[in-house]
Amino acid sequence: MNVLRRSVRRRLAGRLRRSAVQSVALVAALAVAVPAAQTAVAAPASAAVDDGTLRVLLFYKPQFHASNVQARQAIRELADELGTQYSQPVEIQETDDPAAFTPENLATKDALVFAQTGGVLFDDAQRAALEDYIRDGGGYLGIHYAGWSVGQSEHDVNPFYARLVGAASEGHPENPAVRPGRVVVSDPDSPLTDGIPAEFTRSDEWYDWIVNPAPDVHTLLEADESSYGMGRQGSSHPITWCQEIDSGRSWYSGMGHEGTAYSEDVIRTQLRNGLAYVAGLL
Repeated sequence: MNVLRRSVRRRLAGRLRRSAVQSVALVAALAVAVPAAQTAVAAPASAAVDDGTLRVLLFYKPQFHASNVQARQAIRELADELGTQYSQPVEIQETDDPAAFTPENLATKDALVFAQTGGVLFDDAQRAALEDYIRDGGGYLGIHYAGWSVGQSEHDVNPFYARLVGAASEGHPENPAVRPGRVVVSDPDSPLTDGIPAEFTRSDEWYDWIVNPAPDVHTLLEADESSYGMGRQGSSHPITWCQEIDSGRSWYSGMGHEGTAYSEDVIRTQLRNGLAYVAGLL
């Protein structure tokens, strides 16, 4: 799959969705406040325009990884950097409450970030809202534990979520669990690897995937199993990837176990690129 800059049509898809929701609310308010004739005059306000604001839903779970705190801080900072770069104000809805996953709320978002989420996340209505949002042009970014599936998790009960993340893990090398490993850029021509060294070494948990996602995703970075030992994927071990699902976009990285990861330049760079991609800025 080629990773290209999104066309103008796809860039506007999320804005159209958001503008429609905002216009519905406006028309409803006008219907109460003014006579019907005046409400009809107000209808043209529903014309979709790019409102120039970057809106992110930052979804997290606090009980799995303490590093959710640093991950969320990094996302807030990186979103602000993107807002400055693209001359857009930034609005972040930060919550651990799945009640935020309604069609109306998701329709206002340019990107969803899942920071160290785990377990069963949603009910059926929330799952449907997430799937519709993504297929209609929304963006998803998943960090580390979002791909973990020991015990019952959202991956087990929601096939679309399993596809959205791209893979699930039930284990990694132990004793020690966090160990140095070499990472190699798989696609140096992608804008999503811009600013990332061709190879680098850092310490992390190196997730093994139940099913290797390589055939189904666009691999951006690979872990070199020979550099840390006990890996189970073989010659191809994707560690950061992206994919398109209908009109939507997904980006995930298995790196980011420890809080200190989010002060590393290479992790911040890949997260920044990933957030720009899923928000439709790349």
